[in-house]
Amino acid sequence: MTDHDFAQFRELIYAHSHIYCADSQRLQFEKKLHAQLDASGFHTLDQYYAFLTRPSEEAHQELAHLLEHITINETAFFRIPGQFAGLRNDVFPRLLQQESVFPLHVWSAGCATGEEPYSIAMTWLEYAAQQNASPQKIKILATDMSAAAIATAQHAAYSSRKVQKIPHAFLDKYFKYTDDLYHVVEPVKQLITFRQFNLVDIAASARPMYDLIFCRNVLIYFDYDAQLTLLRDILHSLRPGGFLCLGDAETVHTYPEINKMLELHEAQDALIYQKRGE
Repeated sequence: MTDHDFAQFRELIYAHSHIYCADSQRLQFEKKLHAQLDASGFHTLDQYYAFLTRPSEEAHQELAHLLEHITINETAFFRIPGQFAGLRNDVFPRLLQQESVFPLHVWSAGCATGEEPYSIAMTWLEYAAQQNASPQKIKILATDMSAAAIATAQHAAYSSRKVQKIPHAFLDKYFKYTDDLYHVVEPVKQLITFRQFNLVDIAASARPMYDLIFCRNVLIYFDYDAQLTLLRDILHSLRPGGFLCLGDAETVHTYPEINKMLELHEAQDALIYQKRGE
């Protein structure tokens, strides 16, 4: 791959996903690009690029396949355990005091194959049972740009390796083991709506207000300007007093405009942000 090829494909991916491939990631990027090139049946990168940039439905679909192949859908149940402890011990109690916000509206942005929203739902069900609250007082929207990831999430069946870090009590209560897979039970599934959605389109989409937004390990794939744009858009969708969870390698302190809008809460070894009142 020439420098020109790398530059134009990097720009194409960035324009449609805000995912920025640094020079240090070039080798991995090239491997994934060539794998998708081979799968698509094209012989040269020039042919492939010319096709991807056509104004046609076929080109749009192939570009979506390329984006799915380039992006990394790495996730896990109860990833960053401190944040889920924070939901149980701090976030949900605060929101429960505000009866006017119910049902709670939660957005799992960049949900990958579903482990994150299912973890949120299980945490809520445990808390609701302890507080004698209606389990239906929550609505979780889970989105990802990958159609394949969303399909896996909706199927809600996971291997033993995927569920190995789930507490045994949760595994017994919220999963059913059949055909060598652990299937999420219906009371958990019914709290979540899955939808394919590209965060690049957030500014142009309808914007319901959320009480809690998870956007974890998404910003790390963006450059500074795209991170700032996404954070602005996310906070625009978060109601005053609402909560934001980012990945453990992500922070807002380098964005003064964003930082002043948020109050920091520590939850065990994790951080949760709360949007200040307006």
